[in-house]
Amino acid sequence: MIPKREGRVRPSAEAAGFTLLEVMVALVVVGVLLTGVLHAFAQGIRAQARMQNVTIAALVASEEALETFTNPMDKPPPGSSDEFTPPPPHDYFYGTRTVEQHELLPNLNQITISVSWETGLGDRRRSREETNASQSLEICFLEAQM
Repeated sequence: MIPKREGRVRPSAEAAGFTLLEVMVALVVVGVLLTGVLHAFAQGIRAQARMQNVTIAALVASEEALETFTNPMDKPPPGSSDEFTPPPPHDYFYGTRTVEQHELLPNLNQITISVSWETGLGDRRRSREETNASQSLEICFLEAQM
């Protein structure tokens, strides 16, 4: 009689591991999930950039309003407007300051400051005209005529 050798027992073919099909399905699922996560991340970055531009535009507009109050000789006469560009690093903004006589209260001037910026994010889903569109922020206040 030949003694039996004790050693490793070979597992059956069914219990050996994952099949190629299972690995491919798992990779597709992971790929779809990562695509969704990356899309959400990109949307968050776009929203953050827009909010940063709105905040800077509000600061530029309020600075221009302060300039209008402190230097009344530099503001345009009622019924006209002038353009301005803030100094660097915010020189990609541009604005217009308009002075008009108020419709209901003729002894008040209505001063409107509009600050705009280009939104060229290079989004491929939009046409060229839409991609190079500008966005703007506008503030308005009243001033007594002197």
